[in-house]
Amino acid sequence: TMLFREIGLGIFLTLTFYFFWTSKKMTIRERDVKLKSKRSRFFLGLLLSAINLFPIPYYVFVSVTLASYDYFTFDLTSTSIFVFGSGVGAFIAFYCYIAFFKKLEKQTKFLINNMNYIIGSITGLVSILTLINIINYYW
Repeated sequence: TMLFREIGLGIFLTLTFYFFWTSKKMTIRERDVKLKSKRSRFFLGLLLSAINLFPIPYYVFVSVTLASYDYFTFDLTSTSIFVFGSGVGAFIAFYCYIAFFKKLEKQTKFLINNMNYIIGSITGLVSILTLINIINYYW
């Protein structure tokens, strides 16, 4: 088992040096980020629209299930309340997404710019702990 620890130490040391070496090369700045063409945005919008079609079978299943237990009826009032509630819920969810991601934008830039340093630090810490374990084994 000590051979595995020594091999693991070599692997983690290699990873540590690799991540610290590549982190000096990679920094993302706002001017480096280029927007893709409008055509790719169009197809991304189509993909998101297609994904947003998945809740429709869910709503059908929920409404039929609730109707089978007599909790929901398919009259104008119940359907209007259901549609209104779904719309308000979607609006609140999307608004929360926007507010949440705007607040995290600065932290996200920090994480993206320093991800290799973070990973290198973690693998370095594992390397140090493994080295201490190996030294304790041989002493």
